[in-house]
Amino acid sequence: MCAIALTGCAAAPIPTPPRSPSSAPSDGPHAAPRATPEPQTVDPLAAVTSIVVRPENLDLNDADGTTIQELSYDADAAEFVAALSGVLHATPAVAEKPGGIEWSPSTEYVWPGVTLRDDHERGDYQQDMNLEVEFSLPMVGLGVSVATIQGFQPGADLEWLARWMDEPFSAENFNVVQAEHGPEIGPRTHDTYANANSVAVRDFTGSTVIYAPWNFGIGHV
Repeated sequence: MCAIALTGCAAAPIPTPPRSPSSAPSDGPHAAPRATPEPQTVDPLAAVTSIVVRPENLDLNDADGTTIQELSYDADAAEFVAALSGVLHATPAVAEKPGGIEWSPSTEYVWPGVTLRDDHERGDYQQDMNLEVEFSLPMVGLGVSVATIQGFQPGADLEWLARWMDEPFSAENFNVVQAEHGPEIGPRTHDTYANANSVAVRDFTGSTVIYAPWNFGIGHV
C-alpha cells in the first residue's frame, strides 16, 4: 500500500483594519495644554524711511510720507535716544563734554551722521528746548533719508537754499541759513528774525550740516 502524504495549506494572516478617527487615542482629560505662539511685536519706528527736521521736532515718516511720530526736542534725553536708536537700528556712542565759559556741560549721543546734545545748564540760564540734534549725512541708519521741509539735505549746496529762503549768502565766508521757523515764543528783539525756534543749516566745516532748534531772533537755542 502506498502512503500518500497530504500537505495542508496555511491560512493567510488577516490584516488589521485601519484605525478609525474615533478610535484614535486622545490626549485625555489631564493632557498638558499646547503652547500658543506669542505674537511678535513690531516696533512702528522700524517702518521709518525718512526724517524731516522741523523747528520743534523731528517728523519720523514712513515710505508713504505719513508721520509715524513727532519726536519733540523737549523730550527727555532717554526717550529721544531710544526713539532714534529704533529708527537708526543702532545705539549711540556717548561722550560727556565739560563745557566752558560760554557753554554748559553736555552729554553727546553720536550715531554716524547724527549728533544729539543734551546741555546741562548752569545757573539761571535755560534753553528754550531740552535737546539739540545735528545731521551731517543725507542718509543715516539703514537708508533713512534726512531733509528739511524744502527737501534740502546735508552736504547739498547751501546757496540754493539761501536763494529759496531769501537769505544772505557769501561764497567767501561761512554761512548760516534759516530753513524754517516755528511760532514766536517771545517778544521780537531782532529786525529780521522772529524770536522762534528754527531749523538752521551751516557750512562752517566745508560741508553743510542741518541742526535744530536754533533761535535766530536771540542767537541761541
